[in-house]
Order: sequence, then C-alpha cells, then structure tokens
Amino acid sequence: MKVKALARPQSTTSRSSLHDLRPTHKNLNPQSHPQARAREYTRAVTAAKLDRMFASPFVGELKGGHVDAVSSLAICRTNLCPVVTGAVDGTVRIWDLQNRRMVASLDGAHSRNVSGIVFGNGIDGQFYSCGEEGIIKAWSIYPKGQYITADVDDEDKKPRARKGNLKSSQDDDAESPHGPLNVYRLPSARNSSFANAFHSIDHHWSESQFATASSDAAVHLWDPERSTPITSFN
Repeated sequence: MKVKALARPQSTTSRSSLHDLRPTHKNLNPQSHPQARAREYTRAVTAAKLDRMFASPFVGELKGGHVDAVSSLAICRTNLCPVVTGAVDGTVRIWDLQNRRMVASLDGAHSRNVSGIVFGNGIDGQFYSCGEEGIIKAWSIYPKGQYITADVDDEDKKPRARKGNLKSSQDDDAESPHGPLNVYRLPSARNSSFANAFHSIDHHWSESQFATASSDAAVHLWDPERSTPITSFN
C-alpha cells in the first residue's frame, strides 16, 4: 500500500510580511461551490421578500371619504360591517364595510380634531367619540333603533349615504338620527372657558365603563350613566 502526502510550498500558505493579507484558496469551479446551500437559502429569502414587496395589498376604498385627514378609526366589536372614522375637521362618519359605502356623515360632531373613537361592548351599536375641545359624545350606528343598512336607490340598486344634520357641537340639542345620545365633560371645563383636550379613549371589554386621557396628564374613568368621571388618576 502506498501513501502519498500532499505537499504545498510555504509561500502559498504564509504571509511574506505582517502587512500582507493572508492567502486564501478558492475553487473556481461554480459547480462545486463551498457555500452552495447558504447561497441558495439567501436566494430563496430574497425571492420571498420580492414577492411580498411587489404584492398588491390594496383591497378597496371607501367611497365618499373625508375632506380632511382621518385622525381616528374604530371597528365594532360585535359586528364586522360597521366602521366609524373621525377627521381633523371634527366630522364623524359611519361606514358599511361590506358594501364599502358611507352610511352617515355627522358633520360638526366636534368643533376640533376627533382624537379618539371607540365602540362599546354591547350589541346596541353605541360608540363614543372624543375631541380636542374637551367633549365626549355618545352615538349609535343604528338610526332611531334601526339596523345599519344604507338606503338603496331604485335606479342603480346601490346603497346611498344617509347624512345627519348636526348644526354645531356646542348645541347639545341639535341631534342627528344617530345622536348624540349623551355628552360628557370634565367638571373643570363646565365653569371655565378653557377645556382640557382629550387625546384618546378606550372602552372596557366586559364592564360598561370607558377611560380617557386628557391634556392635563390625567386618566379619567367614566360611567355612561353619569356625565362626570367616576374617578381621575393624575
């Protein structure tokens, strides 16, 4: 039996000086790449990313959008069709997500930016909106106790938007078919011209309570049956 040992000259494996780069050996044959598996994995990941980048995430649009920028959005917790949006100009609009149509436009719901919208945990379709003018209002997606269905035009058989006539957010008696059902304010804002702006609102998932965060760095807990907060955390 013969044994042959591979011998390489020292000049091919060592550096001539400390400032030279270490010599490396490369196989120029593309069929025997030393990192073929890693290279194929990188190509597969890149291809998957490109498929997602060039995908079409746009599904559709809700016709009859807001005039100003949309600042808040809420989806009903008991029904997937109703969607409520609020804009910077104080307008609140109710949408039918299935038909992608506007059901109602509550013009002048707030005098300033609608900073938050949230649905209640009941099946009555009640939702709450808060604005930067320091007012919280309760609404209903069902006009006068009816279900949320857009009017159908006999000519084109398409849903037609129903708009509410809300004169001003300062006039609590001016109501649309959707409300406001109730108006909530902080006690300090009733007797002063300065009102703390509300920045966000959220509703409890099981109890009939909702919480707000205001510009005075406080969190207020509300009961829908009372016009003032139950407690405040400063």
